[in-house]
Amino acid sequence: MKISRIIYNKVFVLLIGAVAWCACSDLDETHEEFITNGEDIYVGKPIEVFTNPGNNRIKFNVVISADPKISKGEIIWGAGVEKYEFDVSRTKEGIDTLTYELNIDEGSYAFEITLMDNHGHSSMTYEHTGHIYGDKYAGALYNRRITSISLVEGDAVIVWAAAEEGVVKTIVTYEDSADQLQAIEVLAEETETTITDFKSGGAISIVTVSKPTEDALDSFESKPESHSFPEVVEE
Repeated sequence: MKISRIIYNKVFVLLIGAVAWCACSDLDETHEEFITNGEDIYVGKPIEVFTNPGNNRIKFNVVISADPKISKGEIIWGAGVEKYEFDVSRTKEGIDTLTYELNIDEGSYAFEITLMDNHGHSSMTYEHTGHIYGDKYAGALYNRRITSISLVEGDAVIVWAAAEEGVVKTIVTYEDSADQLQAIEVLAEETETTITDFKSGGAISIVTVSKPTEDALDSFESKPESHSFPEVVEE
């Protein structure tokens, strides 16, 4: 019994040692992923990247760690063909946000953002997908629909259908009774517009202004659409 127990204890110790050795090997392999040129550790990867889309442009907001080695970086897109290199200028100690604006044609892009130090060491790549808007987006926009234009006690009352998502406002241009051009803005939440001074039977032009996303840099206008005021019958 004693011999069996001794053998069992030795086997148990060998098994524990083997497990510990494997664990250490895994840690060493993981550690090696973050080491280059001996003990030089990789530069800190961007903590987060978020963008604001615009009209053939995009704004990058790159959140970086307090790693003092970070001195520059690059943004790559278009299957690696296009590249933007930037210097890092911190505005505060610790975690900071860097902003860069690029002019890029309309479309969806896969961006790769990498940070670097002054010795050629790079961070792991941060991948980010962004969309940029332009003429194609603007050409597909519709004007806010008018439900009715009627006379109410001598005033012209425009009733609007509910605004589509992304609509900011609608610009209404018309001539008043003195043939002077006037323009008013109707916000998305407004459902009725009353115009007291207008040209009987005169033309109304509307253009709806929309933003593709709430945080977009730019707004876009739809093509003008024509309507007309009712004829005022003199009694």
